[in-house]
Amino acid sequence: MKLNDPFGRVARRQQQTYAALRARLKQQGVNDIASVRAFVARVRAIAFGSVIGVVAVTLALGTVLPALGGLIGVLGVLALIWLGTSYLQTRMYLRRYLNEECRDA
Repeated sequence: MKLNDPFGRVARRQQQTYAALRARLKQQGVNDIASVRAFVARVRAIAFGSVIGVVAVTLALGTVLPALGGLIGVLGVLALIWLGTSYLQTRMYLRRYLNEECRDA
């Protein structure tokens, strides 16, 4: 029993998320090291584009609505934090998939 997850809810949810990603990758035919690396590069490009988009929207809204600049900035930072954590978790799942599924092939 872990103190930060006493009932195992977080671990269960993470396992379900990984299982869904693994099923989708297998369905799409991502089953060797080269295809996983190509998928990682695509995820990295999407994440970079999303960060640029969030920053651009935040700056544009901050310019158009200067009275709400603080709120817009806070929401922009929260969006960037969410994108960052999602990206890191996806990378962790892809590394696990690479180690578990693609090393034997």
